[in-house]
Amino acid sequence: MTPDSLREQLQGFHRLQAREERKAWGQARLAPLPAVDDEFSDLFRDQTLDDVGEAFRGARGGQRRWARFILAGCRRREDRDERRALALSLEKCRLGDAGRENEAAMEQALALAAAGEHREDENASPGDDAVCRNLLAQRAGLEDLRRHCGEASGELRQALPAGREDAVWRSLIEAAGFLRRGDGEIRRTTGLESGCLPEAIPQIIHLVVQPGAGLEAWEGQLQAAGAALALAHLPRDLVAEDRWLPGGGGAGVYGRLWARRLLQPSWLESVGVTGSRQEIVTGQARKRLAARLLDLAEASVAGRPGLLPPGWSWLASWPADSAAAMAQLCGLPTAPAMLRDEHLAALLDHVLLRRWGHRWERSRQGADLLRQLWSEGWARPLTELLSFLGELDPHGDALLEIF
Repeated sequence: MTPDSLREQLQGFHRLQAREERKAWGQARLAPLPAVDDEFSDLFRDQTLDDVGEAFRGARGGQRRWARFILAGCRRREDRDERRALALSLEKCRLGDAGRENEAAMEQALALAAAGEHREDENASPGDDAVCRNLLAQRAGLEDLRRHCGEASGELRQALPAGREDAVWRSLIEAAGFLRRGDGEIRRTTGLESGCLPEAIPQIIHLVVQPGAGLEAWEGQLQAAGAALALAHLPRDLVAEDRWLPGGGGAGVYGRLWARRLLQPSWLESVGVTGSRQEIVTGQARKRLAARLLDLAEASVAGRPGLLPPGWSWLASWPADSAAAMAQLCGLPTAPAMLRDEHLAALLDHVLLRRWGHRWERSRQGADLLRQLWSEGWARPLTELLSFLGELDPHGDALLEIF
């Protein structure tokens, strides 16, 4: 394949994946569905790897991202019959046909995992291990916070009420101009789980918001909005791999960056959370983040999948082994990747706080900096861009600053 044909197929694959995933968003699903892999089966074969090596010779970063994408698809294609059966079982579970179908899905998930289906961390580095060790060394303090996480759930629902989705969205885009003329269109809708689904990066990004009160609902909305903003700003003339194939830090980093706004009383005040309610929210947000970081560090060391998003609560009732196997097969991020997003988001937050204060989201210069980072796409590692901004944090100390 030529570079142009490879890029055309890559874009087509992701567009079809997003369309199919929207149909089952917030429900039990494989991502990508076997039907999507079948449609683009020419991409996932050994010859394509050779084509990539020839077509992108010299572009080492892009070549690695292409190779990871194709190898992952090749592994899925090796087990395509089992994946089709698993997708059918999950669809029946989703439609309410429980009992035997639920058991069958568990059995197939375990069988696929036992056969060697696994998701490797795409950008593992020795630095990730250092961050995990540093967090686990602070286990006692983080454990203490985790034990008290969720104790104020009733107060949080009152402090962070439902129905404020528009106010939260306006707080992200209006003050400093994070969306401007020429950026892509973010189509907002409601669903069973917050998230963003890119249909045509950057032209059309679907932002799905799960309405609700409390910290979990607000955090999900902020995370989805942050990822959507990053994707909608990517330049239209970027080559396909620099739009569709993230390297060490993709849109998820910017999602976690915006989720950290819940730690700032001044931002909460801007969306109508005032007085003692701010203390309730920021206190619980810190406890929730401590629990999340510790869980991710422990899962990374143990080689377990990452945490489940709220919309995947259907896995909670499964036996632990089945749930772990399913999480690996459904396309959920790995624990190391999720922890790296947290780390890079904390570093980026540190840059913005240091330069423009706690209300950096109102700074035109802060918006300009983020837009410059977004304009790079995934062509250059975010760690490299942050180092140019003077942020070096090999042990993840930035993650511990707020506790």
